[in-house]
Amino acid sequence: MLRIETSFQDTPDDEFYFVLQYAGRPLSEQLAELGLKDGDNVILWEVDCDLELQATLLFDFKHPMMSGGTLLARKVRGSSSGNYHV
Repeated sequence: MLRIETSFQDTPDDEFYFVLQYAGRPLSEQLAELGLKDGDNVILWEVDCDLELQATLLFDFKHPMMSGGTLLARKVRGSSSGNYHV
């Protein structure tokens, strides 16, 4: 499973994450290159943080706290809120 860097602080709520980077670049610019599809699962992690969790990518998701559709990752229900190891 692909590991995607995020910010657990910059989020509209506890289950959705929109700061998504891979190899130092925005994930939204690399979707086709990485072969990612709407609904794919990834591992979210943050530098200098022990937290990792499994999330599902949502393309063009319309979250009520954000204008327009955007790429978000949503925490998989039941995935650990502590360390998650695959």
